Amino acid sequence: MPTNRYTVVLEETNGERYKLCRVLLTSDGSYMVTCPYHQSEKVYLSKMVVNYKNPRKRAADPPIEYAIQEDDQHRIKLSHHPDGFVQFSGEGIVSGRNEDGSPKGLGLKSWPLTTPTAGPACGISIQTPTAFKRAEKPSSTDVLFRAADLYRTDHDNGLIVEMYYFPGLWRRFVRPSPRGPVISLRHPSGSILELRVCMSPPNNWKIGFLGIDLWPCPISLGGESGFAISSPTGNLKYDDDEELEAEALFAAYPALKDDVAQGMVNLAFRPRDDPPYVKEEDSPSAE
Repeated sequence: MPTNRYTVVLEETNGERYKLCRVLLTSDGSYMVTCPYHQSEKVYLSKMVVNYKNPRKRAADPPIEYAIQEDDQHRIKLSHHPDGFVQFSGEGIVSGRNEDGSPKGLGLKSWPLTTPTAGPACGISIQTPTAFKRAEKPSSTDVLFRAADLYRTDHDNGLIVEMYYFPGLWRRFVRPSPRGPVISLRHPSGSILELRVCMSPPNNWKIGFLGIDLWPCPISLGGESGFAISSPTGNLKYDDDEELEAEALFAAYPALKDDVAQGMVNLAFRPRDDPPYVKEEDSPSAE
């Protein structure tokens, strides 16, 4: 299957360049994300319940699924397919579909790529980007972010990479820039994001594509460096307090401690008190 491959690269102020993650898009609209550039021997994989309104509420719960995988070949990747099926794949990982089509192991059913969510499709937290593999030569498939263009404080030792999925018709809003193709998106806070565009093959109006944002923040993953990938969510339902919950997949190195996991969920799922995060009759916005 034809595949476009992109590498997200950070260029530090001293000119050194570091590979952060790899993004693959296929001709059926699927996308895949992996972090092959960190020297991690093991990756800790989990399926967990998250609460959109109160992220800490479920962050310390035991995972629904959990696995520790050797990753010396750096083959573990997150995939999101057109019908909404999301999974981690790699040697020895239990995922995929049961005979009735339902997800098993480290897989879940999320939104189909024909009707994407307004928020990020997936995210990667990166601690100490200079611990990642250096990018020796520029490439036409680099998605380059320059540290000189980022607002960083002394506490910002990490980065968040957010990826948004767009239907093919959104190609109307893609425009050229000195940094490559970009698209603007209104963040729920009202701010306007400028996302770097990664196109699927073939570049046409039928196939969706990704927009990528990157921003600095303080991150502690329990070691000197590391990464954590969070997936799109699935199996949405309301709990007994009428708050929206969902299942999500996580891959991390090193293993996420409870307090670190809570911080991760806070970053990935901002507390909301409007529908559908709480039922409409209980929402302040409904008054």
